[in-house]
Amino acid sequence: MPCFPFPVPGKDFPVPPFQMGGPFFGFTVPFFHFTVPGNRFPMPLSAFPVPGNPFPRPRFPFPVSRLGKFHPSYLMKTLHWGDLDPATGEPYRYDDPNVRWGFVLEAGDEGFTPPAAPISPQTTTKPKAKPMKHQDYYPVRQADQAVWLENFANKLPGYATALGLTNAERDAAVADALWLDYILTTWLPALRAFTQACTAANTQAQKGTGGLLALPVFAPAAPAAGVVPRLEGSLTRIFELVVKLKVNTACTPAMCEDMRIVGATETPPDFTTFRPELALRVLAAGVFIAWTWLGKGKWLDSLEIQVDRGTGWQILTFDTTPDYTDTHPFPATLTQWKYRAIWRVDDGSVGLWSEVLTVAVGG
Repeated sequence: MPCFPFPVPGKDFPVPPFQMGGPFFGFTVPFFHFTVPGNRFPMPLSAFPVPGNPFPRPRFPFPVSRLGKFHPSYLMKTLHWGDLDPATGEPYRYDDPNVRWGFVLEAGDEGFTPPAAPISPQTTTKPKAKPMKHQDYYPVRQADQAVWLENFANKLPGYATALGLTNAERDAAVADALWLDYILTTWLPALRAFTQACTAANTQAQKGTGGLLALPVFAPAAPAAGVVPRLEGSLTRIFELVVKLKVNTACTPAMCEDMRIVGATETPPDFTTFRPELALRVLAAGVFIAWTWLGKGKWLDSLEIQVDRGTGWQILTFDTTPDYTDTHPFPATLTQWKYRAIWRVDDGSVGLWSEVLTVAVGG
């Protein structure tokens, strides 16, 4: 019967648990297993029958050298369900080359396979994508957009031949512009009026004292003759056509001005004086930080926002979309938090720091 040195708890070289058993005085002694606190061996050994031997023998799920000594891999880390791989931050996968039955190899273990490439840990807040820049010639206000679309639809046909446009290209662009103009000037206003009528009808239904209630019906005016529904993406198609027109050598500056496909001349910000403007508001979800590009978004990449919670300034975020909510838990006692921000272009800051704003939180 094999004999093993007894494990000593707390040592750096724990001995794996073992089992003993076999025929003894005419009967089979049950197999036992021992575990020692601090021992990293993952599970008690089971007695498995060996072909050709009627008596079970202890089988070890770790290599044994030819000299009969235990291989160092008996110190492998225990693998539990749901354990995370520190290299990826995600649960271990079955196809992980370092996973064994009940074990996982770590750096320094024999047979350990390092990850193919270092993977950066995930951050709690993912950066928001910066939206597509607005075309400088297309107005921001809906009322002005309708005027622009009407002008484009009226002026484009007069220049189509000189610009080499086919009849199909001309008619498609005009149809897109007229369809969008109908939506902005007729359909949307009717929808807003219908929504207000629905709200009023709801109030009358609950608290009114009159007779039978007639619910409002949404019935916008029909499009004018020649205005037909178009496939989605009308404005995108118009913008794409404008790009072709502006690179067309036959398109003169006077034509561009007449069709209003050139924007007003804009000047970049003066970074010797240009600074962000913040506004704070305490909400249940956290501190809401309001900010805008101040009309200079095309020259800026992001806004660096810093916070001081009493331990000095720390970077809170690099925000690429206006407005941000600081969701850091509020302290138990009333505390003053400070915020400031600065513009960023490429990998550096530009301009001046914003005014430092203070807000009371917690308590």
